[in-house]
Amino acid sequence: MGGYGLAGYGIGLSFGYDNRGCLVVPVYPAQNAGGVETDDKITITIANEDRVKASTILIEVDRGAGFEAAFRYADTAERFKSGWDGPTSQWSVEGGVYTIVIDPTEDFSAGTLISVRVTAEDPAADPERLP
Repeated sequence: MGGYGLAGYGIGLSFGYDNRGCLVVPVYPAQNAGGVETDDKITITIANEDRVKASTILIEVDRGAGFEAAFRYADTAERFKSGWDGPTSQWSVEGGVYTIVIDPTEDFSAGTLISVRVTAEDPAADPERLP
């Protein structure tokens, strides 16, 4: 099982603020969660009151060396990128709500702050910037 670490998330987009854009809730582990196992998965749920424009979903993870793409919906065959495509990585959509589970192929380093950046738009290209 390994050691423990902290989880931190920055959910942001470069398109500004929009109260009607996509919502990224919940994220597991929660922001600033302590006692997270180094072999834990990242789970993200993306929803919108209308629908999410799937082709814009991008999830990037920084495990201490800079952000790298972990999941990109727009890629047809390999949505989970190498290193983030562990045996339990999966995505699903139900009622327009997307759930993505990222299972890294390598454990996170103990005591490392992991940051996650999620990008998603609605059909009107309205993004959401969460604090």
